[in-house]
Amino acid sequence: MSMRTLVVLALIGFIGWRYFHVDLAKARTTAGLGPDDVAVLTVPECGAICSDQIRQFGNRGVRLVELDVSVEPGRALWKSLGSPNQFPTYLVGQQLVLATSLRSALAATHGSKGLTPVENRYFQPHFGAGQPRAVMYSAQWCGACRSLRDELKRGGTPFVEIDVERHASRQQLAEVMQIGGYPTVYVGHERLDGSPAQLAAQIRERVVP
Repeated sequence: MSMRTLVVLALIGFIGWRYFHVDLAKARTTAGLGPDDVAVLTVPECGAICSDQIRQFGNRGVRLVELDVSVEPGRALWKSLGSPNQFPTYLVGQQLVLATSLRSALAATHGSKGLTPVENRYFQPHFGAGQPRAVMYSAQWCGACRSLRDELKRGGTPFVEIDVERHASRQQLAEVMQIGGYPTVYVGHERLDGSPAQLAAQIRERVVP
């Protein structure tokens, strides 16, 4: 690929990014969103699923604004975001996320004020000396947890393991940290997904031994 082609592609990418950035900023303002506000995009058909998610947003230091994409100004914002078809979808800053990634996006964008007091408390073991730690939520009987544990130990990768089923507040821990299966893995505020081998590779990329 020639240098001229690379320059042209870079210019097209920059123009596209700038157009999207300006258009989204305008759509946010038109929708009545402040710079720190989080938007949740919904449709009437979403019903209890969306209302439950909105209720679970809870006590945070950022404002949540519900926008129905079937009417304005929600429709304009929805179109500027490429008309996503999964609901509820959250707009955190310039980032579109689903409920499973919401908390990580809030923490990355807003820090501790993006989390509830309970979430901040449960996230404390995820950090040490100001650096993010790898935390594996596991159960004693979990074979995938054992595979990930062995893989990390072989590589000398530091991690913290929390046995959910032996935790004093098992139910609350599972709800707050959104643990639907084992292992559930975080590095700092970021939740990771994948097979034990994929998780180990992702952890090594993020954690310095």
